[in-house]
Amino acid sequence: RVSERHAMARSTDALQTEHGPVRVKRLAWGEVRKSTLEYEDVKRYAAAAKLPLQEAARRLSSRLDAVDGEAVRP
Repeated sequence: RVSERHAMARSTDALQTEHGPVRVKRLAWGEVRKSTLEYEDVKRYAAAAKLPLQEAARRLSSRLDAVDGEAVRP
């Protein structure tokens, strides 16, 4: 059995928030797109906003979805 691995194109950008930028890692391969929030930035945002980590990730994911229409994985 032979299988091939394909590397997805990677990039990083930032979502600007009232508590500073939150980095977003983006992956793409053909039609497949994936965005992931940088954990340490979400943690910092949660502390600054006085929110539980999961709530901060949910809010940031929703904000990013609204900006670019992609599903985001916290």
